[in-house]
Formats: sequence, C-alpha cells, structure tokens
Amino acid sequence: MIGRVLLSRWFLWPLGGLILSALVWFAGPIVGFGLLDAWWIRLIVIGVIWLIIGIILLVGSLRRRGKEKKLAANIAGADPKDPTAEAIDSQQQQLQERLKAAITDMNKMQAAKGGMTLYELPWYTIIGPPGAGKTTALLNSGLRFPLAERHGAQALQGVGGTRNCDWWFTERAVILDTAGRYTTQDSDSAVDQAGWKHFLGMLKQTRERQPLNGVLVVFGVRELLESSRDQRIAHGRAVRTRLVELQETFGLSLPIYVVLTKLDMIAGFTEFYDDLDNEGREQVLGLTFPLAAADGGDLPQTQFAAMFDRVIERQRTRVLDRLQDERDLARRTLIFGFPPQLASLGQPIDELLKEMFNDSRFAKRLSLRGVYFTSATQSGSPIDRLMGVISQKFGVAQPPPPPQVGKGRGFFLRRLFDDVIFNEAGLVGNDPKVERRLKLIRFGSFGAIAFVMLAAFGLWTWSYFDNTSLISRVNAAVDRLEPQIRAAERVPLGEGDPRPILPLLDELRRLPTGYEITKAGKSEALGLGLGVQDQVSLQTNALYRRALVNLLLPRLLLRTQRQLALRIGDPEYAFGALKAYLMLGDAGRFQLRYVDRWLDEDYAAAGLSEADRAALTGHLKALSEEPWTTVTLDRNLINEARDRVRTLSFAERALNAFEERQSVKDLPPWRLIDNVGPQLEIARRVVLRRSGRALTEGIPGLYTRSGYYETFLPAIPEILLEGTRDAWVLGPEAEAQARTGQPKADLIRLYTSKYINLWNELLDDVTFTQLTDVRQAAEILGILSDESSPLRMIYQGVSIQTRLTALPVPKGALTMVGAALERFVQQQHNIMREASRAAGDGRDPALTIERGFATLHLWTGAEGAASTPLVAFLKQLEQLAKRASDAVPVGGSTTGGGAAGSRGLDLAQVATTLSTYLVRLPLPVNRALKGLTDSVSVTGQRAAWEELQQAWRSEVQTFCEQTTKGRYPVVRGAGSEIPLGDFGRLFGPTQLIDSFFQGNLKNYIDTSKKPWKANGPFQISPAALAMLEKAADIKEAFFSGGPIPGVAFSVAPLQVETKGTGLEIDGQVMQLDPANMSPSAMQWPRGAGGAKVLGDKGPLNEFTGAWAFLKLFDAATLARRSDDRWEAFLPNGARLEIQWKSLKNPLSARAALNNFQCVPL
Repeated sequence: MIGRVLLSRWFLWPLGGLILSALVWFAGPIVGFGLLDAWWIRLIVIGVIWLIIGIILLVGSLRRRGKEKKLAANIAGADPKDPTAEAIDSQQQQLQERLKAAITDMNKMQAAKGGMTLYELPWYTIIGPPGAGKTTALLNSGLRFPLAERHGAQALQGVGGTRNCDWWFTERAVILDTAGRYTTQDSDSAVDQAGWKHFLGMLKQTRERQPLNGVLVVFGVRELLESSRDQRIAHGRAVRTRLVELQETFGLSLPIYVVLTKLDMIAGFTEFYDDLDNEGREQVLGLTFPLAAADGGDLPQTQFAAMFDRVIERQRTRVLDRLQDERDLARRTLIFGFPPQLASLGQPIDELLKEMFNDSRFAKRLSLRGVYFTSATQSGSPIDRLMGVISQKFGVAQPPPPPQVGKGRGFFLRRLFDDVIFNEAGLVGNDPKVERRLKLIRFGSFGAIAFVMLAAFGLWTWSYFDNTSLISRVNAAVDRLEPQIRAAERVPLGEGDPRPILPLLDELRRLPTGYEITKAGKSEALGLGLGVQDQVSLQTNALYRRALVNLLLPRLLLRTQRQLALRIGDPEYAFGALKAYLMLGDAGRFQLRYVDRWLDEDYAAAGLSEADRAALTGHLKALSEEPWTTVTLDRNLINEARDRVRTLSFAERALNAFEERQSVKDLPPWRLIDNVGPQLEIARRVVLRRSGRALTEGIPGLYTRSGYYETFLPAIPEILLEGTRDAWVLGPEAEAQARTGQPKADLIRLYTSKYINLWNELLDDVTFTQLTDVRQAAEILGILSDESSPLRMIYQGVSIQTRLTALPVPKGALTMVGAALERFVQQQHNIMREASRAAGDGRDPALTIERGFATLHLWTGAEGAASTPLVAFLKQLEQLAKRASDAVPVGGSTTGGGAAGSRGLDLAQVATTLSTYLVRLPLPVNRALKGLTDSVSVTGQRAAWEELQQAWRSEVQTFCEQTTKGRYPVVRGAGSEIPLGDFGRLFGPTQLIDSFFQGNLKNYIDTSKKPWKANGPFQISPAALAMLEKAADIKEAFFSGGPIPGVAFSVAPLQVETKGTGLEIDGQVMQLDPANMSPSAMQWPRGAGGAKVLGDKGPLNEFTGAWAFLKLFDAATLARRSDDRWEAFLPNGARLEIQWKSLKNPLSARAALNNFQCVPL
C-alpha cells in the first residue's frame, strides 16, 4: 500500500514540484543571471511550476476517468453492433443496471483502499467446453470478492456485447467466465463464432494495450476420462482455434493455464487428501513449465510426461503416511490406489496438450504456462479406472462406487490463482502495434528532452559568447563615436543646417543595443538569462541622448531663430516660427507633431532631401521622449515677433492654425481635373489656367460644400479653443484677450470671406485653349458644346460648391426614410441657425457665400435643371462648332463651291456675334470665354486667309508663272512669247486674275487710289497688292471687252525725211510721204503678225511674232505727250504720233508689263 502511494503520480509530481520550488526560491538569485532576483518574480515562476503540475495531474486524472467511463460503457452498455443482440427486455435492463452499479462500486472500493481501478487490474478469461466446472471452481476458489456484500458472491451476468459471459470481480483481478459454447461452437457455429469475435473485439477496444493478462483453459476430469480419443482431439482443436483467435486478435503471446477440474471424480481423491488442512488445500497441485521453454526451444507439452511423473511420484510419497493414519480398510484401499488412478490421466492429458499446443506454420506458438489439478466440490460418483481395468480383464462385475459425501471444499484453487496466475499478471506483453507506437512516443519524448537539453546548453553557450561579443562591439563603437561627439560639440553651428551631424546621429541611433534596437524590441544577442542588452543599452542611449541635446537641439533652435528673424515681416509665418521656437526652448511646451511639421516644411524649402528630413523626424521624436533643460532664447526677437504677429487678428491665427492640421490638409480638395467630364485627356487639352497652375491643384477641402458642413461648422468650438490655447505664444496678455470680444463671429466672417475669394480666384484663373486652325476649332468647340463638356461640368461644379443653402444629400440617403431623414434635415438646419447666430449680424454665412456667386447660379440654373442659360449657350457653341467643321477643307477643294475663305469668314462672323452674347454672362465666365471666341474669330479669319492663299496658288499663281516666266512681253528681248490666248486667259476680263480678284479680294482692297492698300482682315503683302494693281492696268490696256487682247490706234506722220519710207504692223502698211501727212488707223492683232520699219531701199527693222507691233515700239524712241498720245522716232528718220483709243494702252501699261511676276498673296 505504502509502496503504491510512494510510486503514484499524486506523490511523485508534488514531490518534484517542491524540489523545483525550493531550487527556484533559494538557488534562483544565484544562478538566475538577475532574472530571479526579485521575490515576486520567483513567486510567479513557482506558481507557474505548480500550475503546470496541476494541469498534468488533472489531465491524467481526466484521462483515467475517461478510460473508466469507456470501460464501463463497453462492459455494461448495449451494443447495437452485436450480431447476436436482440431487443433488450426488462430483465436485460435490470442486468445492465446491476452491472453498471457493480462496476461503479468496484472502482470506488478500489480507490478507497488505494488499490488499482477496474481498468488497472489484470484481466483473465476462462474458456472450456460446457460443464467443465469453470463457475464452480471460481466459487470455491477462496478468492475475495469485494462486491459480495452488495451484489452477492455469484458472478455478474454481462449485457450487450458481454451478455454471454459472467464477470467475476476479485480484489486482485477481473475474470471473465465465457459461455462454454463459445469454445466448442457446436450448437450454432455462425452465431457462436460471431458472438466470440464480437467478445474479442470488445476486449480489444476496452483495453487496447493489454486486453488480457492470461487465459485459463478448463477441462473436467470426468469428461476427459469418459471421452474417446477422437473426442479429446476435437476438443483440443476447438480450444486451439479459440486460443489462436485470441492471440491473433490481440497480437499478444498470452500465458495459458490448463486447469483440470473435478479431480475428485478419481476414486480415492477424497480419502487421499482428507488429511489436508485449509492451508494444505490451498496449495497448488500441478506443474509449471519453465519460462525459457515457453519462450522458445522445446515445446512445453513435450516435457509434460516427465514433469507429470514427478507430480505422481510426489503423491506416492504421501501413501505410507496416509495408510498409517487410516484405519478403515476400504478407505486404505482407495488411498493406496489413488496415485495410479491419478497417473492414468497422463496419456489423455498428453494427447490433449499435443493437439492444443503443437507448432503450426500458420500460427504463432501458443505459450503453455502450466497444467494444474483442482477440485471445487466433492459430489457425484468417482471413476475407478483401476477396478475397471481389473473387472474387464478378469470378467468380474465392477461394483458401483459409493457417492461422495462432503462439505464441498475447494482443493488446490486459491494459491493457484493468487500465487501463480495473478502473480504472473505481468508476464504477458502488450499489443506490439500499440507498444511500437508508445515506444516511438517514449523515445521521441526522450529524444525531444535530450534535444532540448542539448539545445539549451548550446544556446546558453551561444548566448554567453554572443553577449560577450555584444559588449565588445558596443565598447568599440562608443570609444570610436565619443570623440566624434566631442569634436562636433566644438564645431560652430553655422546656419543651423543639421545635415553635417545627421550621419553621426544615425550611427548613434543604430548602435548595437541603441535607441532604434531598443524601440523595435529587437535583441542584438541571445538572452536566455544571460542577456546584457538592457544594461548596455543604458550606455548607448545616454550617448545618443547627449548628441541629441548638445548637437541637434542647438541647430534646430538656431535655424528656427534665423528663419523667424528673416521673415518676421510676414505675420502668418512669424506666428508659426515663433511657436516652434518657443517649443524648442521649453520642453514643457513641446509638441512633437507641430514642431516636426514646421521643421519638415522649412527644411524642404531649404533643399533637404526627403531621406534627410525623414531621419530628422526620427531624431526629433527621440529628443521629445525625455525633457531637456530649458534653453535661453532671444527675448528681443521674441518680443519683436509678437508685436508683428499681433497685427493678425485672433480669428486669422485660429483659422490659419486649423488649416495647418494634417486632418484638414487631408480633406479631398475640389480640383478642376475631377470636374471636367469623363474624357480627362481631352479635357487637359481644352481647359487651361491663366496662372499656369496644373489642373490637379484645386480648392482646399475645407472650403468646399462638404468642408463647410462636415468640418468647419462642427469644428468652430475646437478652432476657438485651439486658438485660445495657442495664445500663450504671444504672451500672457494675449491669452486674456483671446477670451474677450466676438471671436466666433470674427472667425465665421473670415472663413466666409476666404471661401468667396478662393472660388473667385479659381473662376478668374480658368480659361480655355486658344485656337490656331479651323480643324482644332471644330474639335475644341465640339468638345465644349457636348452635354458632358468640361465647360458645363466646371461651372456647374463651382455652382454646386458655392450654393450652400441647399443642404447636402446625406450619405445613404436612399436608405433613410421617415423620421430618420427628418432628423438629418433638422440637424442641418440647427447647424445653419447656430452659424447665423454666431456670425453676429444674423445672416447665414452660407447665404452670404451664395450671394457672392448669384449671377453664376442664375446662369447655371438649379442643380439637375434641363433648361438653363448655360444649356442655351452650349447650343450656340454647337452651332459654332458646326460652322467650324464646315470650314475644314475636304479633299482637294479649296472653295467648297463658294468663294475661297467664305466659310472661314463665316466662322469668324459667328464667333464675333457670339462674343456679343458674352456680355450678358457672369464676369468670370465672360473672361474665360472671351479669349475662346476671339480665338475662334481669329481662327476663322486665318482659315479664310489660308484658303485664299491656297486657292491663289492652285488657281492663278501656278499658271501665271508658267505663262510669263522668260517670255515676251514680260521679259524684253526674250526669245519666246506669251501666246495671245494664254495672255488673255491670265489678264483678260473675268479671267484668272480678274475673276479671283473680283470674287475673293475686291472687298478687302482699297482700289480708290494708288497704290492699292489692304482694307480688311487679310494681311495682303505689298508685293501682292502691286501685282494685282499691275494686272488691272494690263487688263485695261490690252483688253477692250473680251478675253482676246486687242487695241486700236492711229498713226500720223509728224516728220518724214525721205519719200518711200513706211511702216508695216501686222500686215497693215503705212506709206510715209512728206507730201501726205494724213493719219492711218490700225488694229492689233490682225492675224498676219510681224512688223517692219521700211526705208527707201527696203526694211530697216523687221520684227516677227504676235507681239511684233510692241517690239517695234520697244525699238523706237518714245516720247509721252499725254496718256493716250505718244511720239515715236523710227530708224528711217520718221517721227510719228500714235493716238490710242483709250487712256489705258499698251504703251502706258508697258511699265506694269515689264518683268511682271505672280507672287503669293
């Protein structure tokens, strides 16, 4: 009992806990490397130890109870899988309840005594043919049955899967007495086999590791003696089959005890053993085979004969003593004959054992442990084999043996169970499969423990050297950096630029065990109780702190001070700089977020890279984590800055500070790029800003419709409170003044004014791209006149943002109904009413803002309205776009069926008409669109001019150049001439030049005086004007009304020196005679061609070609007397007078014709 207690888990685990607790409490401070110095830490560790022990014991207890419950359920529960199970009647239910109660009582009794539970007790099963005396042997075995008082000394009948066996619960074991038919299976083999298999399965499931500790094979002596050899062999085979099934099912080599009951059926048994007392009757009669023989080598049954002979010999030694003690002759005869009677059992038993336990190639060897003889009760008539043989041999009738009369005492049973069978409970092994699994678990656990121990030792070793290395690295880094800090402390601060010291600060911050490592919670070395990082970090952090205070802080102060002095004239900037300056000087006032933001913006403007500013932010945060000594600041600068800043009102300072909040800065701005329609890339080409700013720059989110309702109005108290809190920057007097006056009304008026100004500035800044050609005009105007045009989207968007009296639609409005929607509207009205009251003049600030954009709202109309002035204007733009599209040249056409440039001029005219409409638009819209319409007008004119130029080149200039180049009369002395037809096509009335001029240029050139001048939108070059004027002179001089050149003139001689001279022009001959000075009429051309100056001896000059008459005049000496009268001196000495029919004649137009060139317009 005491041994079981000392070895139980309930003793060993608490004992280990006490030992560990003592080690932690007394040895912890010595070997805990500082971790266990504090008593409360040791208490926590001890508590954790006992908590773990408690959990282990609790889990073990729960598992044990679970096994017991499972055992009880398997034994006493109805099993629906039992193939032999039938409906449970009331009797079966009573048996089930009785068995459950017995199991419960058994466990309680064993627990109270400190004994093994039902699960822990060894289990045995008894098999044998029916009537073998199994039950009787157990009843008279002398074993102690703990449940006898409550449940009787008889066995408990099983239920469910065990209803065909009886349960015997002894103090030392559980014995299952199976039905005899399970062994023989000779009644209904299928049912018996199924029941037997199910029984084995129940045992396997109930006790997985060790279902049984042994098997008792019971045979009755009478049945053994009275059965034939064949019957014995059949019984042996049946038992062997059951034993093999047991061994294969459980995977165990079970010790098998062959028990021969009813030994009293041998004549003389009672008389032979009648002298035995109680102790003698409890002895073991039989033979136990050596373990070695059972494990291997010779089969145990081969040794049976020799060992049985020793048993018989031992009984013979008692014969003389028993004969001497017995006086009755009949009893003496029986005593004398008992050993031979007993010996007669040898052969049947030997046959039975050989049949049961012989080796087979198809099954493992069965482990026969011993053969034992018992008698449970002495009743019935014994068998006298000796007298039977004598009677048979001598033919003498055998008298019937007298019946036995006795007390039914048990012989050779109790110690067989207690000293042999139960003592060998540990002889059986466990299920090899389960054992292999458990062995793997055990070895795995041991391996894990060993690995953990080795790993712990290795890690501790590693930790020791790692921490030693860490100390060395830190000392080396400190020795290297400390002189650098001292040197940097002596360097002048310069302009307050932190960049020279940032590398040193970064290195100090990243030291092993330094600030960065400590804050990140990282470990530079393995701890495990040996860590020195916390102690070493005190040194590295102190060095870093020293650098922050002595190197960084003075530079930040100097930078802030110089920026404040430099821009002290800007009150808004000066207030922010002064606030940062004062905070850096006094750690009690320091606000990391504000100072960091101010310095970041300042250093960004100074050119510090983003990486440097990010590093500076980290160092500034580290600086702010501990206070520093208050720094002496420049009081004169502070006072001057305060005087300058006081020029800003309280409202201005408060609103400026609110605008600088990051949350306010993060409000989504209203941007043009987000309000130009779906086609962003097209909109980028159409919408411009006069200031050159990007379309992505917009109105801050605070000054939008949502910013007004969702941010500004709700934040008014907070803005005023924050402004009051910041009043300390201007001194104590400013703090008192901040609480007087009407700060709320001033704030609202300032916000309202700024709201209006920002949106007006945006409207004034919006413009549209200038048009450079008609194609672009058609495209741009088409975009602007579309329903989703940028023009419409922008001005409607601005209108929405400035129409604040219309309450914003709440998020999820579609799901808000009834009272919820009413509450939202009422809340918005309350906010607006409160804002109106705060404004001081009773006016709603939203209404004030809205009135500033009244004309814009009228033009854009209500939100969602279909018919508005804006829509009407877009329709006019659509017409303008169509005109522009029509003006785009198509294919090779230049005039499109009309005068060249007419469509471009038409476009310009429409644009001019549209510009007159702009006067009625809101002024910002007027300014934005005026440039557009002006550029459309200019574009139309440019398109018309380009079209005219193209038409001139294609219709006139090319032909002109081909006709006149190097030809007479344009080029004097040229060898080739201009054909009269081509000349007429070029210069004639309604011909090329004249037709082009009359149809395209007449209205844009002033021909009333010479030289001609341009009078219109077209910038005609002076050369082109002169060319056109010459062409007009040529037309009038050479054409009298048709496309063919022709002139009429008369020639009158003024002086003739020699008779017989003359003049011939185009076949018209004029004889010159001093006696006849009458004029002669001539025409050109007449078809003959040629011209001659005749002398008295023949032609003096002769000219050929259609232009011969003009060549003749070119060769003569001419003198102009009037526009239509010329004198010519011929080579023949004659002087002639040429009278033209028109003031415009070939000689007057000769200058225009000379070197005439067709130039571009």
